[in-house]
Amino acid sequence: MTDFCQIRRGYRAEWRDLAFFVEGGTGRWTLRVHRSQTQQPLYTGERCGATAARQAAVEFGVFSELGPSSAVTPSQLASQLKWQEYW
Repeated sequence: MTDFCQIRRGYRAEWRDLAFFVEGGTGRWTLRVHRSQTQQPLYTGERCGATAARQAAVEFGVFSELGPSSAVTPSQLASQLKWQEYW
């Protein structure tokens, strides 16, 4: 019997004092938001796709840093960030 190894794929970006991580698994994408300096975890969630997970991570960041009345929209910021892909 052959053993299969699943390669983990992910994306990482930083904004202000936050680090966003999005990792793919078996059909689900896990998102995590940490403080950049301390690596303190702030938020973890799951979404069905990489784009949705990136946007959800950034949405948490925008609301926690700038508040709900911010002029910065999560979708715009998520598309402007430089996401670093890793395997």
